[in-house]
Amino acid sequence: LGYTRVAAVFSNTISALGSQPAFLKGMKVLGVPVIDSLVVPPSQASYESEIVALLEKKPQVIVGELDPPTAATFLTELAQLHGHLLPLVTDGVGAEVPWETAVGGAVGRAVMDRSVTLVLPNSNFTFSGFLAFKRALLASNVAQKSSYTTDVYSASYYDSVTLVALAALEAHSIVPSAFNP
Repeated sequence: LGYTRVAAVFSNTISALGSQPAFLKGMKVLGVPVIDSLVVPPSQASYESEIVALLEKKPQVIVGELDPPTAATFLTELAQLHGHLLPLVTDGVGAEVPWETAVGGAVGRAVMDRSVTLVLPNSNFTFSGFLAFKRALLASNVAQKSSYTTDVYSASYYDSVTLVALAALEAHSIVPSAFNP
């Protein structure tokens, strides 16, 4: 997106901390300097001291993953202290209803829509493997099954299960220590 001064902000949660190493490595590979990398405790009443220290480094964009309550508080205070919300690039957590509800309610839906860029997995829903999954899903007793037929996470989970099954076949074993390599 053309940013050259990136600040990384992650909640101290399993999901967010799982994303942090790959993000930092990716920025290094791209040659984009990360001017600060914060890990903030979730659901605090305030992040003012962290935000003030961060703003002193003059970031152009915030990239990372914050859980819904943390994002709502952090981004509200960021907008108040900076005068407006810096652009935020986040992952799939930002596409989830609890996150959109919390952040949209805190900073306003229009501000959120204008300021937040989502990086989401992309799956091709026309590949033969996914079409086989879709046929099986639609024939199943799964509740609200049609909602999963265009969900990128369903597609990626299907792909993941397929990869594990292929590894088990190749290893002639269903024991993870045998098929993980």
